[in-house]
Amino acid sequence: MDLQHYCVEAHRTTNHNLTDSQHRDNFALGAIGELGELADHWKKHLHQGHPLQPDKLINEAGDLCWYLAGIINFYAVQVEHETQPIELDDPVATLLGLQNQINAIVIEITAPNPSLPNLGQRIRFVFGLLAGLVQTPIEEIYDRNINKLRLRYPDAFTTDASINRIDD
Repeated sequence: MDLQHYCVEAHRTTNHNLTDSQHRDNFALGAIGELGELADHWKKHLHQGHPLQPDKLINEAGDLCWYLAGIINFYAVQVEHETQPIELDDPVATLLGLQNQINAIVIEITAPNPSLPNLGQRIRFVFGLLAGLVQTPIEEIYDRNINKLRLRYPDAFTTDASINRIDD
């Protein structure tokens, strides 16, 4: 699935009852939280002897993509569609690069007048880093995330479906 289709599908599962400031805060906090989950998985693998779980990494990367798609939709950000994986030799360096980019995105969207071209470039870079980190094409990450969300929210987002997840 390409980015444009992914953003349409992701929008279907947005909580449309939120105010503009609640949407902004939800996207900001969600992106930070999902990056933390990715980092925690790598920490456990690298420093606590846990096996690397590629499917879990792809799912967490997809969840982070969902929040970025929310930002794209909410701010009508233009992002170049083609994203190549950016593979760094070190997952920790990649995660730190992702953290810097997510922090910059969060600062930008909470500013009074966000710079949309900067957001688009940063989001595209994050997609590339994510694809490289989990060694999966970004389009496959989008597909897997939307398939998960179709099970969780067959028609649209509901609070009940969010609380009582069928896929947990």
